[in-house]
Amino acid sequence: MIDILKRSQDFGKLMEKMEKEKAKQKYDVSIGAGAIKIVVNGKLECLSVEIDKELLKPEEQQTLQDLVLMAFNEAVKKAQKSGGGDMMEQLKKMMPSMGG
Repeated sequence: MIDILKRSQDFGKLMEKMEKEKAKQKYDVSIGAGAIKIVVNGKLECLSVEIDKELLKPEEQQTLQDLVLMAFNEAVKKAQKSGGGDMMEQLKKMMPSMGG
């Protein structure tokens, strides 16, 4: 019983550490020849958005919206692709201490 509690505590600590590491990781994407730049962290929080002044014209509204959407989705995909592998590696390292 004590072993199960210890494993549970270890797992909780590992998950907490991994969440902190995710927040530190940054993924940046540039779309439209650099017209839109978006940075997200490993927790999929948007950290920054940069927009070229040329896209701020009223007649460019739809283009701007489309590019921001594309850039954000690409940044999220990049973060998800990178982050998943790190988590699996950490869990594999922990498995021997959990008896599996």
